[in-house]
Amino acid sequence: MKHLIFDTHHLLHRTFFTIAEEMDAETMSAMGLHKALVSMNKFYKQFMPDNVVCVFDNYSWRKEYTASDKCLSIKKYKGNRRKDLSERQVIQFQIFDEHIQYFKSILKEKTGILVLERERLEADDIIAGFVMSKPEDTHIVLTGDNDFLQLLKYDNVTIYDPIQDKAKTLEEYDFDADYFMFQKCFRGDAGDNVMSSYPRIRSDKIKKAYTDDYTFENALQHTFDVEYFNESGELCKKTFKTMDVFNENLLLMDLNSQPEDIKQLISETVSQTKRSRYNMIEFMKFCNSMGLKNISESLTNFTGLLVGKK
Repeated sequence: MKHLIFDTHHLLHRTFFTIAEEMDAETMSAMGLHKALVSMNKFYKQFMPDNVVCVFDNYSWRKEYTASDKCLSIKKYKGNRRKDLSERQVIQFQIFDEHIQYFKSILKEKTGILVLERERLEADDIIAGFVMSKPEDTHIVLTGDNDFLQLLKYDNVTIYDPIQDKAKTLEEYDFDADYFMFQKCFRGDAGDNVMSSYPRIRSDKIKKAYTDDYTFENALQHTFDVEYFNESGELCKKTFKTMDVFNENLLLMDLNSQPEDIKQLISETVSQTKRSRYNMIEFMKFCNSMGLKNISESLTNFTGLLVGKK
């Protein structure tokens, strides 16, 4: 089978935040839904899959972990998100969050698209689990998130960027998904607030460490100090060993290295979630209630997408 898998949070963020900010909440939500459905249908027709899957984020186990005493890092996972927002931005994100929940409920209840979500799991976890559970199938993942490049280790996976409208590659990582992850474990991820395990390490040293065990072992023994402000506003300093942070980064970022209880949740979510059946009349009512006139009037054009599975 050919599966078309949408990283839905990324898709909705892309379509929602290109809308004019001065619009009222109802109009923003309606236009966001319209743009998302049109985009999904475009890629459905481009790839003509046998199965359509939409995956949603939930509160992440990584946030739990980095807030616990088990975590070595001084950084909280994605703790840099939505900070120092203006009043207008706060309102806009509230609308966006409601927009996501509503869109998810519509897909689950009124279409045949397989909707995957589970408390404590991010879309990354579920998508990776879905791909690994079906090794004989073809998987096309729609996302602009480079974290998914690690899935290119599997020959049956394509990561397609809906913004660039082209497939992503590992060209800058020597077409090696393991090297991509190796670099990330040294560099960390500023976007997700994951710290570097070896600050300011040179690229040539990372490359040598990847192919030379002696260089790698030496790098892992490196120590470094980080100054930071604690929750009380006091300036503190902590010493880290590269090996410890590298291994923790692997846990946080490698989509095959989650804790065993999380792997079990992923497996249950992928294997046990059932899809609904597409109800054209109910979906048309939804379109009319949201003012999605253009979609309602051309609903047959969306049938393949909304049925979800051939």
